[in-house]
Amino acid sequence: MLKNKSLMIITDGKIGTENQCIGLADNLVESYEVKRIQVKKIWDAINPYVRIDAINPSKESFSSYPDVLIVSGRRAVATGLHIKYKSPKTVLICVQDPRVARDKFDYIVVPEHDTYRGSNAIVTVGAMHKLTDKKIKAEGKRLKGLFSGLKKDKTVAVLIGGNSCNHKIDLDLTKKIIYDIKESAKQLKANVVLTASRRTPEDCFDLIKKELGKMKNAYVYKGEGDNPYFAFMDIADYVFVSNDSISMLTEATFTGKPVYLIELEGGSKKFDKFHNGLKDKGIVRVLGKDKLEDYKYKRIENAKDVAKKIEKELK
Repeated sequence: MLKNKSLMIITDGKIGTENQCIGLADNLVESYEVKRIQVKKIWDAINPYVRIDAINPSKESFSSYPDVLIVSGRRAVATGLHIKYKSPKTVLICVQDPRVARDKFDYIVVPEHDTYRGSNAIVTVGAMHKLTDKKIKAEGKRLKGLFSGLKKDKTVAVLIGGNSCNHKIDLDLTKKIIYDIKESAKQLKANVVLTASRRTPEDCFDLIKKELGKMKNAYVYKGEGDNPYFAFMDIADYVFVSNDSISMLTEATFTGKPVYLIELEGGSKKFDKFHNGLKDKGIVRVLGKDKLEDYKYKRIENAKDVAKKIEKELK
């Protein structure tokens, strides 16, 4: 941890990238400030590659500047560059490729399937996230009552995504996924706990709830009350995760538990490169194709690894 250093996070409010920034900050300092900023109307309208760093594009005013600033998102990048202009001593970190003024950033954190490489690049396997061992254990303990009806010794956690610009799921594929989940649970003699995302089509999720509802040892989070996502990671012995989300897959591989990909239709060069890299490293396998077994791998701890590198250079 960096001692006696102030840290600020500036984002445009997108949860996925903000969580990555928070994950890094959690491993860098004890406390920090998060600002979700909006830019002035003219800056929101012009080409994002047009910059005047001496002018603050944000509606937020700054009376002082942090020792370390983490930014992500186009609007946040512009504000970060302004702060760096006003306070050159501020260590400026961008999560994901800013695509502009790369030389102005002290560090740019990019996943290995991204193309940017430079002297200030820190390359990760997948995405950073907010998961920590402490948070996972705490949530497992806090929400253990949700799983009191599950009687098997082992548990499979299933993380289902949905439709995106790269991947698709429909009822026919959902039926296959349900079959694979049931057969795997039978083979492993395991409970099943499942959560779906906002991108999961309603008819597909309805079918999942109906079919898994017939199982004696299954729990489906239906969107009411606390999301037990972190608790799932604690109680799981195996994690099945759909291949449409880099963040969910990276979070699953943080656990060090066997991870099996649920393959949705579609893909892209970026996703294929990421998935193939994990397969080649022996980190993930494919549900319905590869043998179910308790295998080991070096878990992915991106936020911790990035923080260690930055901490070492700043001390």
